Amino acid sequence: MSYDELVEDDDVDAVYVCLPNALHYEYCLKALKSGKHCFVEKPMTIKSEEAWDLVEVSKERGLVLQVGHMWRLNDNVIFAKRVVEEGLIGNPVKVKAFANHTFFYPKGWFLDSKLSGGGSLIDMGVHAVDTARFVMGEDFTSVYSHTSTSYIDAPVDDTDVLFLKTTSGIPVVIESGWAQVFSSKEEAAVEVYGSRGFLSVFPTFVRYKLFGSYGDFHPTLNGHDSLEMYKDQARNFANAVLELEKPACDGECGAEVVDIVEAAYRSSEFGSVVEITHKGDTP
Repeated sequence: MSYDELVEDDDVDAVYVCLPNALHYEYCLKALKSGKHCFVEKPMTIKSEEAWDLVEVSKERGLVLQVGHMWRLNDNVIFAKRVVEEGLIGNPVKVKAFANHTFFYPKGWFLDSKLSGGGSLIDMGVHAVDTARFVMGEDFTSVYSHTSTSYIDAPVDDTDVLFLKTTSGIPVVIESGWAQVFSSKEEAAVEVYGSRGFLSVFPTFVRYKLFGSYGDFHPTLNGHDSLEMYKDQARNFANAVLELEKPACDGECGAEVVDIVEAAYRSSEFGSVVEITHKGDTP
């Protein structure tokens, strides 16, 4: 059965798109226009305009469009979000987020910019960007970035450092990369420095003051990269299709990450701060 035949099949309710990045738009669009709910792997698309087009089509047809930012389903990340929301560490002062692979040398379409849309930033950096946004509950308004090719022989980036600011002015530093010789943190690790404490994700613990003394609380949670979050993601998508719950990362959420990555690549190209805007934002 061809893909076109698949999306026209009345017995098919939803489609999972896990093709090279540059093909996400074409195949998601076919699915949505055929009335199928769609789950697409990250990054949602390689261009902002394509991402927002998919959002519009899904809304027009009343279909679920979900993006595979699976760390939102990880219990360590969910725990961290609650710590920030409940003010346990006070007001956030600064944030660091990480998405590095050590001694990982990608091959094939990952190194073809026409198919990938970029290198480690669009592949790995999206995790750090989305996880930081999710934990903080804030969007980013500007970015100054430096992307480079330092470890691999390919026309795409393998080392990225981003400096962003949130809507409330909190500075956020993001590191992502491939083929790194060393990384101080695991993929999707986040550090939030608060006015009254500190929060770490991977390793996950909270440092805060209790009865006049600082101490560390280590919750009992699943380990890093647990398969549970992937199962929860699949369950979440199925429930979203059945209208039982909302997608963990819907089309708008995925499109906003594409906006941020696009702005970061532009910042690195021109060596300047770039303002981040999303479709529908008030000028």
